[in-house]
Amino acid sequence: MAKRNYYIIQLFLTAYFTAYLIAAAKESVIWGDILSPLGAISSFILLLIAGLKTEQPFFIWLFASLACFSYAAADILWAFYELVLRVQPNNMDIFLVLYLLPSFFVALSLYAFFVTQKSYWTNYQLTLDILAMSAALLTLIWTVFLHKQFEMLTALNIHNTLVFISLLTDFFISGCLIVLFLLLHKDKIPVIGKITFTAFVCYVLTDLAYNYLYLQNLYTPHSLIDAFFIFSLLIFAQAGLWELYKPEKPLKTNQTIGPDYSSSKLKGFILLLAPIIAILINGFNFASFLVFSIIFMAYQFLSNYIQFSINNEHLLAQEKAMNTLLEERIAERTFALQQMNQYLDILSKEDSITKLFNRRHIFDAIDSMLEKNEPAESIFILYIDLDRFKAINDSYGHDIGDQVLIEIANRLDNCNQYNGLLARVGGDEFVFVLRGQYQYDDIETIIKIIIQSCSEPIIIPPYQFQVSLSIGITQYPTDASERSELIKNADIAMYHSKSQGFNRYTFFSAIGQKIYRRSEIEIQLKKAVYDNEFELYYQPQFSILDNKLIGMEALLRWNHPEQGIIFPDDFIPIAEETGEIIPLGAWVIHQAIRQIAQWNKCYNLQLKMAINISPQQLDSVNLISHLETMISQYDIPTNWLDIEITESIAMKGEIRAEEIFAMISGLGASISIDDFGTGYSSLSYLKHYSFDRIKIDKSLIDNVTTDYSTVQIIKAIIMIGKALGIKTIAEGVEYQEQLKILAELGCDEAQGYLFSRPLPASQFEQLFLQRISSAV
Repeated sequence: MAKRNYYIIQLFLTAYFTAYLIAAAKESVIWGDILSPLGAISSFILLLIAGLKTEQPFFIWLFASLACFSYAAADILWAFYELVLRVQPNNMDIFLVLYLLPSFFVALSLYAFFVTQKSYWTNYQLTLDILAMSAALLTLIWTVFLHKQFEMLTALNIHNTLVFISLLTDFFISGCLIVLFLLLHKDKIPVIGKITFTAFVCYVLTDLAYNYLYLQNLYTPHSLIDAFFIFSLLIFAQAGLWELYKPEKPLKTNQTIGPDYSSSKLKGFILLLAPIIAILINGFNFASFLVFSIIFMAYQFLSNYIQFSINNEHLLAQEKAMNTLLEERIAERTFALQQMNQYLDILSKEDSITKLFNRRHIFDAIDSMLEKNEPAESIFILYIDLDRFKAINDSYGHDIGDQVLIEIANRLDNCNQYNGLLARVGGDEFVFVLRGQYQYDDIETIIKIIIQSCSEPIIIPPYQFQVSLSIGITQYPTDASERSELIKNADIAMYHSKSQGFNRYTFFSAIGQKIYRRSEIEIQLKKAVYDNEFELYYQPQFSILDNKLIGMEALLRWNHPEQGIIFPDDFIPIAEETGEIIPLGAWVIHQAIRQIAQWNKCYNLQLKMAINISPQQLDSVNLISHLETMISQYDIPTNWLDIEITESIAMKGEIRAEEIFAMISGLGASISIDDFGTGYSSLSYLKHYSFDRIKIDKSLIDNVTTDYSTVQIIKAIIMIGKALGIKTIAEGVEYQEQLKILAELGCDEAQGYLFSRPLPASQFEQLFLQRISSAV
């Protein structure tokens, strides 16, 4: 749209000037009086709009527009006298004044341009250059053209005075233009500058020609000289038009254009050139030569003096600038050193990822607290660890892991309402120190707030994480008197919490008996006679579709001759840690394979025996050979066996585990993933190993009737299983409503208290196998 308007205005101005040029060529009075003010008014409007709408110095545009306006006003008044009053205004002094005003405003516009640049040029040098050029030009023009009119100009009357002022104005404008050209001749002048410069030159040449014709009595109103006036005003209008419609290339008046003192020799050459031109045109004239000489010598003397003053001032300014710069550099350096010291101090205390305190600082702070602790005060140290954080780093990368750490750190910091000290002391480990008159109940309240805050979902698009904590708490001076012992005890308590599940916390003072109990179980495990103390219980597994028994899971029980029943949650972790799980696991494999061989052969069945394999067994080099020996000894098909491995084992992704899975699959036994849905990477490893069945963890089944999100998770697991050709079995089914939902979701198999608790072999056989046999 803007481009279209630009061309419309250009078309109008071209058509207008063509018409006016024709009228001026024919010296048409009527059309001249009508068209002349129209062009001046158009130029006035465009220049005024340009001044109001652009960022260029306003007064340059204002004075240029006033030049057009005053010319239009003079033309309108001329037309009124000529067309309405029928009076010839040729020799009326009022019109000399009115037509002098455009020259005056053009000179002001040029002066305004110099004023905008005064911060870059020395005012004295600029004034001297303009006056010298104007004087030389005046002398040249006077010598060549106007000396014959000297007597007429010296006659004292208003008419001659106005003509003389007009000439002086033209010479001033000419001097300004010459100086401006010399200052800009080496610079890249933008389009707007070129147009404006051309307008100034065109106007002053036209006005000089007009004054010459007027003095020679050769001027004719409405002739071509008037067209050239309008043409120069239209060039000003072109500058305004370009500024309005080409704003992407504005004249940058704040750009340093000068001073270009390298052109001073060129100015002197121009001053010397003026008398040479006068002599060539008009012959030698001593008076003119004397004037030229005075102008040149005065210019050289004053210019040298000004340049000397400028250089001194420049040197002084440079010295001040250097001193100021030196002071600024010293201040900057001092400030930078202060900032660096502050930064180094922060680095020495701050963790680079979470911006909490780091390990070194928190340990120093605890030492200081122990030295200054009051008898009535206690110091509590909370050792906090994120559960299964390694799975996040391994599956999603350390960048995502760092963002999770940052979010947890922010939440812990928000929970710090008691001015405690909070630090990150390891990969996913934090320490929270509280000093004061706290009771155990107060600490438990704080811990519950921390757990609740950190258990909220962490959203790092496009992922969402559910993080749990394990916390160990130790107290000074109850649990230890030195910082190293306090941290160690808190760490022990934290690991005890981790062994109990997720989002658990433990006071070190509360696990003394448990530590003793653990040592006692470890001793009894080493002394145990497996065949006398251990027994396998069996929990049935059913097909959901037809409620048909498909197999059972072998579960280990320990009936100690003195202590009675010892639960698996108590002795299995200890057996894992001590390595006793290897021989104990081999005993379980033997008993389970012997039992399934007996039952299937006796009752002519094809049931599967699910056997749990621990991580220690999986790493054992004897696992596969032991399985092969037992299968051969009892002569059973390998498809009667189902090897259950926990999700945490699969998530390791180790080459050894991958080889063992392949060998188990090569035996012909099926492989099930136990506790599926409890890890962060539950789906990422399915493609790496040959699994046959997914066991959906009981923690998900417990919430299937109350939590919509859990239903969707189970549904997703079942759908993925079907897509990969893997069966799904739900463990821990206790209610009919749970079974109904699982059936609707398409789950294949189930086990749990709804069907039966784990039973000894004799009871299992009587309750399930004998019934199947009698039914057949």
